[in-house]
Amino acid sequence: MNDPRQALPTPLALDLNHEGEPGEAWGNLGLWEPGDDYGSAARRLALRIGRRAGLAPGQALLDLGMGTGQQWSLWQGHFEVASIVGLDPDARHCAWARRWRRSDDRIVCAHAEQVRDHVQRTRFDAAVSVDAAYHFRSRCRLLEDLARLLKPEGRAAWSDLVLTGGASRPGPLLAAALPGAGIAAENLTSPERYVERLRGAGWRDVTLERLDGAVLEGFAHWWSPYRRRQRVRPRMWLRAEITARVLRANSHRRRLGYAIVSARPPLPPGS
Repeated sequence: MNDPRQALPTPLALDLNHEGEPGEAWGNLGLWEPGDDYGSAARRLALRIGRRAGLAPGQALLDLGMGTGQQWSLWQGHFEVASIVGLDPDARHCAWARRWRRSDDRIVCAHAEQVRDHVQRTRFDAAVSVDAAYHFRSRCRLLEDLARLLKPEGRAAWSDLVLTGGASRPGPLLAAALPGAGIAAENLTSPERYVERLRGAGWRDVTLERLDGAVLEGFAHWWSPYRRRQRVRPRMWLRAEITARVLRANSHRRRLGYAIVSARPPLPPGS
């Protein structure tokens, strides 16, 4: 039987999945437990975010920064969501994601910050973003768009990086390292300030769950032996290596944390 990986454009994420099932293309940092392989940790993170978003049967879901869409089959099977609209700027990701697409699903090849230009649906039941929010630069605009696109009783959940140790902004060494990992340093803030900003913008029922070591240290610990065992294309190798080095250094300095944030949108005026 032919390997389904060869039938489509090959996204870089495939290079992280050589030890998984043929065709798997997970691309998140993973939520790690002892003995995990990469696919198990990546599935666990996507499932945790789905639960935080309150995914349930029959829902219409918006996925921002969907990557290859690998998580769609998980959410469709586990939560029985009815339809998904996903955005990602990488054409290879979009082509790969079409393998998970059903008749009611839609894939848009665009940045998440362009959602208002491409998604005309008036209301979604839930919105999610798995390991992509720290790449988004137009954070305020994106939150405004989510408030418009979500039903008042809907919920958004996403994973993001936060600053720990009372810092309000990245130090010079961390700020210099973050661009190489594609992380928008200007959005980093403390967990307390993160929650304050959401509540100040009218978001309700805000929660922030810290998963620092289980995500950041878990990925860094896994990557080192993996890159010695498996062949990884230079671009993916460099991206993952920079990320792992930042995270390994962070395990000593404790400047970065990792969190899943969830909230309900602001109520419409006059509610």
